[in-house]
Amino acid sequence: MLKRSLAVLLAAALVLTGWQVIPQGVRAGKLLLGGDDPEAVAAYRLATISAGDIETAARKAIASDDAELAVSLVDVAAAGGIAVSPELSADVDAAEAASHGRTAQDAWKGFLSGEAPSEAALAGVVAADLSGYGDLRDLYTQARLHQAGETVDRLTVGLAAVGVVLTVATVASLGAALPAKAGISTIKAAKRAGRLSPALQRHLGKTLGAAIDMDALKAAGASLRSLDLSAARMAVRGIVPAKSLSAIRALGADVATLGERVGYRGTLQTLSVAENTDDVRRVARISKTFGTRTRAVLVLAGGAALSLASIAASLTFWLISALIWLGLALAFAWRMGRRILRLFRRSPAPGV
Repeated sequence: MLKRSLAVLLAAALVLTGWQVIPQGVRAGKLLLGGDDPEAVAAYRLATISAGDIETAARKAIASDDAELAVSLVDVAAAGGIAVSPELSADVDAAEAASHGRTAQDAWKGFLSGEAPSEAALAGVVAADLSGYGDLRDLYTQARLHQAGETVDRLTVGLAAVGVVLTVATVASLGAALPAKAGISTIKAAKRAGRLSPALQRHLGKTLGAAIDMDALKAAGASLRSLDLSAARMAVRGIVPAKSLSAIRALGADVATLGERVGYRGTLQTLSVAENTDDVRRVARISKTFGTRTRAVLVLAGGAALSLASIAASLTFWLISALIWLGLALAFAWRMGRRILRLFRRSPAPGV
């Protein structure tokens, strides 16, 4: 009697858990076998999001005067079939309407200072850098610090030097290098605004800052003081080695991709949570799939580390759970099959 009761309980447990364990296990297996796919990782994380998660994040975005993020969150809800309250939809629409209207004054301030608190100001920063003014201004400032024996911001030097090289390349290539150049200008603006994550700053410092040739910076500063722009540009080419230049140019292209697909605030959001250039590349990649919803993905999925390793523990749990379920189900089916076979064997033949 006890064995029969245990068998019934096991059967009930298998039925009740199988509908969740098996699909999750199959999905986990596909993700683990499919390689490091940031789009799949993002979709996996979004599958667990509830209407309450959307509501909380959207309300926080509205309170922070970030209508763009609130719209992105509502778009994710719509794409995932998650219903949001009419009140939230109305509040998001109102916040979006109030956010329109960037001014030319922002662009002019960005041109002069290199600071970009808005998308219009960023346009001014990029315009200044494309003219050569912004990058040369930054290099001259750092060269003066170096001459005075003060601390030099090597990352700023590296970004400005790469910017000058890309400005020349943009002109020579009839604009082909413009996206990477705009991306570098965005990184500079983010750094100046304190929006680069500490981890990303350390990563870029190792990639770029440590490779700076201070003698070349000194020569560039001397040329700028004498207003010899041609000699200054020649000296700038020696500040950053070719290997570092190539890596940072690729980062600039990824940042430009982000700017095109998720806007300025979305790009700053990425740079504030990314820990290295691989994280930026992953977000740039998923932005091709999620578009303006990418900002919501970063908030709801827990940051820019959209790698397989970031969900490996969860995937492993579900895969092991599914294998255990299958093992128990097979063992149960084997025992039940043997019992049924015994019953048939014990049953007397007809007419005996």
